[in-house]
Amino acid sequence: MLDSGAGGLTVLSAILGAKRNIELHYFADDAFSPYGSLSVSDIQDRVIKVCLFLINKGVSALVIACNTATLEAVSLVRCLPEVKENNIIVVGIEPAIKPASLLNAQGVVSVLATPVSCKSSRLQILIQNSMPNPSLSLTDSKMGYHCIESDVLARAIDAMPEKLFVVEQELQRIKGIMQDLNSRVLVLACTHYPLIKSMFTDLFDYPISIIEPSEAVANRLFFLIDQSDNEGLLSTNKGYNQRVCLYSSGDCQALRRLTYWLKALLGGYVFDGLDLSLNTACIDTLSS
Repeated sequence: MLDSGAGGLTVLSAILGAKRNIELHYFADDAFSPYGSLSVSDIQDRVIKVCLFLINKGVSALVIACNTATLEAVSLVRCLPEVKENNIIVVGIEPAIKPASLLNAQGVVSVLATPVSCKSSRLQILIQNSMPNPSLSLTDSKMGYHCIESDVLARAIDAMPEKLFVVEQELQRIKGIMQDLNSRVLVLACTHYPLIKSMFTDLFDYPISIIEPSEAVANRLFFLIDQSDNEGLLSTNKGYNQRVCLYSSGDCQALRRLTYWLKALLGGYVFDGLDLSLNTACIDTLSS
């Protein structure tokens, strides 16, 4: 698994929740976080280099647990010779636009994303294809979509709890936009955002629907693994063993933040029982 930081841990926790025999290698590219602030070419370069690093670890599946990285680089990863030669499963993550459309809600669906994701043509295609009547324009439909860009939230979440005040300020800005739009549906289109899902819920004094794709990605991964008859993951309900190797291109402080979020997602008992290793990876070794 890879992400620019801690965000993909939301997907990792969903995978662990399936209680399968599994060894997970999670790479947080903290030295280049957040990907949403990079150029498309830089994002593609980093994703490919990290994927090659993970392939060298002997993985049988790659999960690109980052919306921005998936939108801009998943097709390139699938075309890598190393992926094809080793029959490596590749699973990406995309903004949960389709589930939002299935709510049959009227009004505006807010899609919170990084600047790169908001500008992505692939995101616009997802939105257009999810319209109740794709032949209608957004203004003609009873359901509209509004992309809210945030160039600070993912980075601030990675730096929590120290940057809690930045997160709170940004949430207030997002709340104001959604209130102006009278939007009651929020798509969290960055894996960092579900880390603070409870803060989004507490932000409003009226109910809103919050949609994120962690469980769907985990289900898709296991479906593809089972279809491939991969013997590396065994389906058992008891006696299972789960090992997680966390890597960061940052420093030891970045690793501490990864463990902070992982413990928050899993709870103390599950976290303490996990076979966990922590590693920093020199950026210079991530050459293609």
